[in-house]
Amino acid sequence: METASEISELVGILRSVFRMVFGKLKSKNITEKSLDEEVLRVLRNYVIAKKHLKLNFSEPKDEIYKVEKGRTPYDILCYGNIVGRDFRIFINNKFGDLYSKSLNDITTYNNIIRLYLDVRQQRLKGKVIIDEDKIYRRFLGEEIISYGVFVFDARKRGFNFFILEEIDDEFYVNPRNTMFQVKYKPRISKTPLDYYSFVTKLIDATVDSLKKSKASIEAEVLILQTIKQQIMLIKGKKMNKRISFIETPKDIARLMVKLSTIQKDELVLDTGCGNGIFLEVLREKGYENVLGIEIDEELYKTCTSKGFKVLLGDFLSYEFKERFGLIVGNPPYAHFNQLPKQISENVKRIIGTSEGDIYYAFIVKSINLLKEGGELIYIVPYHFFYNTYAKTLREYILRNGKIELVIDLDEIRLFKGESPETVIFKFRKGVFNLSREKIKILNIKAKKVTSYEIMLTADEALKNRSSNKIWDYKEINHFTTPAIWSSYLPTSTSLFPQFPSVRLNQIAKVGVGPVSGFDKAFLISEEELLRLEENEKTLVKKFVKAKNCIRFITQGCHYYILTEDRMNEDDLRSKYPNIYLKLSKFKNILSDRYLPVGKKWFHWQALRNYNFLTSNLPKKRIYVPALDRKPYNRFSLGEENSLPSSDVIFIQLYAEDDIFFLLGFLNSKFFREYYLSNGGRRGGRVAFTQRILEETRIPLFSTDEKEKIGNITKEIIDKLRKCENTEKEESKIEQIVYESIKYQKFQGTLLF
Repeated sequence: METASEISELVGILRSVFRMVFGKLKSKNITEKSLDEEVLRVLRNYVIAKKHLKLNFSEPKDEIYKVEKGRTPYDILCYGNIVGRDFRIFINNKFGDLYSKSLNDITTYNNIIRLYLDVRQQRLKGKVIIDEDKIYRRFLGEEIISYGVFVFDARKRGFNFFILEEIDDEFYVNPRNTMFQVKYKPRISKTPLDYYSFVTKLIDATVDSLKKSKASIEAEVLILQTIKQQIMLIKGKKMNKRISFIETPKDIARLMVKLSTIQKDELVLDTGCGNGIFLEVLREKGYENVLGIEIDEELYKTCTSKGFKVLLGDFLSYEFKERFGLIVGNPPYAHFNQLPKQISENVKRIIGTSEGDIYYAFIVKSINLLKEGGELIYIVPYHFFYNTYAKTLREYILRNGKIELVIDLDEIRLFKGESPETVIFKFRKGVFNLSREKIKILNIKAKKVTSYEIMLTADEALKNRSSNKIWDYKEINHFTTPAIWSSYLPTSTSLFPQFPSVRLNQIAKVGVGPVSGFDKAFLISEEELLRLEENEKTLVKKFVKAKNCIRFITQGCHYYILTEDRMNEDDLRSKYPNIYLKLSKFKNILSDRYLPVGKKWFHWQALRNYNFLTSNLPKKRIYVPALDRKPYNRFSLGEENSLPSSDVIFIQLYAEDDIFFLLGFLNSKFFREYYLSNGGRRGGRVAFTQRILEETRIPLFSTDEKEKIGNITKEIIDKLRKCENTEKEESKIEQIVYESIKYQKFQGTLLF
């Protein structure tokens, strides 16, 4: 249930109220000490009563703070009901320089989190008890909680009122005094954050700040992280009671409907109509025969109250007799494991697996309900292009028609409180020779853009069949296999001809490293390492993390305690007392991890590839971050006797002689473009996965070309270790790779 419009209405009303308050007080001799009393005097009996709204003010009153002798972290309570939803807005009065650009204390992060989560404890320590049902009601917007700030300028030049959810600046918590700080005239967002996004953003900002403080208490950081995990679990777990509804911006719905080419009298279906956004747009555009279906009774009533023809029911189980010319909409996104039992059974029946997402089933059933030549236009997460468990979905799409258009929206935030990497795609049902078909691709270039700008510029690019300031436009050959799909558009100089090659998994072991399940417990500083006994140091291993991969070489490492599965608690306690003591501090958190049968609280969660890695410790291997935002690849040569952390992928050649050639090639622009074109893109990031890397084709260059690349790579490594510039050498590798491909400098037999 959306609350943005209600919150915006409340903020607008409160701005007017505090404009009135400022007008009454600016002629008085207001001081920092008298401000609270004077504001309360004006507002104590002030009431707003409308048909859909009742709003009151009072002195602070809150059961949370009774244990603290009435002291509260706010000065006025605004409370009431708007369109049937109770709300409380805690308002803090501030007296100061309205036009100063400095940050000002509001209250401690501890106070804000307690107010938003309804926590009774005075300090966030030990086990924090959260009322799951109450928090979930706030997720849904059934109860509105917010924190407002009224600023009275000390020189009476004006005032300001805002709520914390509106602030578009980065959140900042002062690590010295744990105060949440803001400017008195902060940058304000057009749309306030929803409850879930605000609370998680505040926790993240607080954790970042506490980590920077030398005096920070590690336990406090752990408690905050645990609270965030609880909140995320509540959100996920409660999905078993209700499928989430995220409203599509109206301009995005307009763009999608505009993509259709069917006649206006054709039968149209919206497969999950929510508040009726698509139904409204279809009516605007003159479609005459429109039907919707909605599983949520409250949303169903909203749509029927607007005069739309809507069925109340589950789209996945409803037996339609009709066949449709157009199916359009924004299906729900939720993994199988998050779904109510009855719905999850329908999803599994339709897509044939319990590892997929509900929107996979929506796509399959929608295709079944289309008549020949009918169109399906959906906005969905991008991951069905590459997810292993979506392979059957990709097969189904190819068997039943063609994709005519993909609008790749990358990481643009369209939905309040959610940020999936989304695509709009248009499918046409029928029999086609896919090897002769093309797909129009629009890739968004802009990082910040409104829904209205997306609608206008996408329509312009498609009409002109050309790129513009917002979009890159290209047409690609249609997908012909259910292997990983990609909407990535390589540069014109990096089109990939067929070349003699070998798969990477034929010449190297590609894999992921061990997973602890809670790194903080096992991470050990060099200072702690020095205090260990010699036998205890044997349990400490050197790991390479993503942050250590700087491209071509690794820099630094991290030390972790690694307790093998065969170790028992008695041995750990008696033989390695310092390590046992360190791990015991985190016993509760470690015990709460998901652990396979037989593992104890002090074990690592999964020692993936551990035997292979330890048996090859003296050998060189290549590491790369598993997920990276850098605009270049960071394949890095690791030091001997190191292990990969869980956030990197390792590559260990069976024949080590060729490691420098491979390292140079993997860091080339050619390989980056090739990899992205084969499914490695994840929004604005690159995902280096074991599966894609294993299938990557490595060119069979001639021995001379391979040696040239290998020797230049060695030069680069030497220069980097001396902190020298390597731009010239890297350009040489690019040129050799490009010319070797262009002029076919290959050999007929395997290089490796």
